Amino acid sequence: MERRDRYLMLAEALKRLQKSSPVEKLQLDGWYESSRKFTAWKDAEFPHIPLPSLVMFYLHDADIRVKDEDYRKDQEAALSDLIAMMEKGVMPAYSRKGITFHPRWLGVAGLVALAFALYWIFVVAG
Repeated sequence: MERRDRYLMLAEALKRLQKSSPVEKLQLDGWYESSRKFTAWKDAEFPHIPLPSLVMFYLHDADIRVKDEDYRKDQEAALSDLIAMMEKGVMPAYSRKGITFHPRWLGVAGLVALAFALYWIFVVAG
C-alpha cells in the first residue's frame, strides 16, 4: 500500500471521528470509546506512522470541547487542516521535541523544590 493511500485511510477515519465529536456531556462516554477504537486500529494498521500531537489532544480533550466553544473551534480547525494535508498525501513533520518525560515528574520536581526551600528556610537560614 502506498504512503498516500495510508494517509487517506487515516484521514477518513479522523473525519468520521470529527463528525461524531460530542457537543454535550452525555455523549462523552461513547466518544471516548470511539477514540480508543481509533487508537487501537491505527496502532494495529499503521504502527509506523506517527500522528501529530494535535490528534492526541483531540482524542483526549472532548470534555473541554463540550465546555469551551472557542477551544472546540480551534481544535476542529486544526484537525480539519491536518485532514486536508493528509488527503493530499502530506503529513506534517513529526517532531519528538517537547516534553520527553511523563508530566507527573513535574509534580515530583515541585515537591523536591518545596522540600529544599523549607529545609533552607527552617534549618540553614533559621
